[in-house]
Amino acid sequence: MTTKRKHGVLPALVMACAAVLLAGAAFSPAHALPAGWEGYRGWIAGIALGGLVLGLLAVVFFQRQNGREIELRQGDLERLVRQRTALLEAEVEKGRIAQEELAQSEADLKMVQEVAVVGGWNLDLHTNELAWTDSVYEIFGLPRGTPLDYGKFLSLVHPDDAEYVDRSWRDALKGARYDIEHRILTDGAVKWVRQKARVEFSDNGTPLRGSGIVQDITGRKQAEQEQHVLRRQLMHVSRVTTAGELTAALAHEISQPLAAILANAQAARHILNDEKPDMDELHAILEDIISDDSRARDMIKRIRSLLRKESEKSGRVDINQVIEDVLKLVEPESRFRGVTVRSVLAQGLPPAMGDPIQMGQVVINLLLNAMEAFGEDSEPPRDVTVESRMEGGTEIVVSVRDTGKGIGEQAMRSVFDPFYTARGNGLGLGLPISRSIIEAHGGRLSAADNPGAGATFSFSLPVMERKAQHE
Repeated sequence: MTTKRKHGVLPALVMACAAVLLAGAAFSPAHALPAGWEGYRGWIAGIALGGLVLGLLAVVFFQRQNGREIELRQGDLERLVRQRTALLEAEVEKGRIAQEELAQSEADLKMVQEVAVVGGWNLDLHTNELAWTDSVYEIFGLPRGTPLDYGKFLSLVHPDDAEYVDRSWRDALKGARYDIEHRILTDGAVKWVRQKARVEFSDNGTPLRGSGIVQDITGRKQAEQEQHVLRRQLMHVSRVTTAGELTAALAHEISQPLAAILANAQAARHILNDEKPDMDELHAILEDIISDDSRARDMIKRIRSLLRKESEKSGRVDINQVIEDVLKLVEPESRFRGVTVRSVLAQGLPPAMGDPIQMGQVVINLLLNAMEAFGEDSEPPRDVTVESRMEGGTEIVVSVRDTGKGIGEQAMRSVFDPFYTARGNGLGLGLPISRSIIEAHGGRLSAADNPGAGATFSFSLPVMERKAQHE
C-alpha cells in the first residue's frame, strides 16, 4: 500500500511541474511558437494554467488521501493490538484460574486424605522398591523417607494376618482382585487398614508394578464392634421379653408335669404302705414320674436356651430341627391362645451356616407375631403354618403364614422399624432384631399381606458351601 501511495503522488507532481513549464513558455513573449500556432497562444496558456491547477489539486488530494489511509491503518493496528491484548489477557486469566483451581483441588484432595486417613503407594516389581505417600507413613507410624520394600511392609502386618495378606497379594499378581482389610502393628498398638490395589502387566502377562491406596479404618472397626455388642445386648433383651410373653403358658406347661410327679409320688407312697405292694403298679408310676420329669426338664432347658445371654458359635444349622424345637417351646402358648400351628417342612434340606440360638429367636418372634394377628374375637380358622423349602439351589426359605387380620399398606412401611409395634405390650424390637440377625447371616427377611386373609413373613438363608459341609 505504501508503494502505491508513492506512485500515486509522483505522477501528480510531474504533471504539476510540466504544467508550470508549459504555462511559463506560453506566457513568455520571447518564446516563439511554431508557424501557424501563434494565434493559439491564449488557448495554450489556459490549458497550461488548468493543468497546473489540476496538478496542485491532485497533489493535495493524494496527500490527504495518503494521510487518511495512514490514519485508517493506525486505527486498524490499534484495534488489532487491543484485540490481541484482550485475548492474551483472557488466556492469562484462564491460566491463573486453572492454577488456582488446581491448587484448590490439590488442597481439597489433601484435606480429604487427611480426613479419611488415606494414602497411596507404588511397588516396582522389578526392583522391589516401595514408595509411600506421607499419609501412609503416618498410618504405619514410620518416619517419612524410611527405606521400604515389600518385606518391610509385611513385617508391619499383624502376625495373625500376615499369611492372609501375603496370599492375597500373590493372588493379585496372578490377576485376582485385591481389596482386603487387615490389622497392622504401630508402636505396639493395633490398627485396622483397608487396602485396594491394581497390578499392571506387560503384553506377555508379566506383572510390572502395583499401585493402590491404604485407608485407616480403625475407627470404623471399633464402631462396628460396639454396634455388634449393642446388637447382642438387644437380642438378649428381645429374648427376655419373648420369655416374658411366654411366661403364662410356660408356667402352666411346667406346672403340669410337676403336679403329675407329685400325684404319682403320693400314689406310690400309698402303694408302699400296703402289706403286699403292687410292684407292677409301682413300676408304671415310676415310669410316669421319669417321663414327667424329662418333660419338665426339656421345657426348662428350652427356656434357658432362649434366655442365654451369649449365643453359640456359628456352625451347621439344621433349620428343620430349629423349627421343631421352637414349635415345642411355643406349643403351650398356641394352645393357650387357641391357635393351630402346622408345619410343612421340606426333607433333605442342606445345612445353613449360622447360630442356631439366633435362628430359633427369629422363628419364635415370627410365630408369636403370627399368633398376635388373631384378636380374641377372631373367627376360625385360627391357623399358622410354618414352611421350609429349597429355592434356587442356593437358599433355604422359611415362611410363617397366618390367617389373621393382615398388616395393611400403611403399617407395611414401618413394620421393621425399631420400636414400632401394633401390640400394646410390645417393645417393637422383635422384627428389627430378627431382620438384623437374618441379614448378618447373609439372608433377607420380608413381609407381605396374603391375597385372602392374614400375612406371611419369610426369611432366606444361604446354604453352606459343599466344601465347608465336608470339612
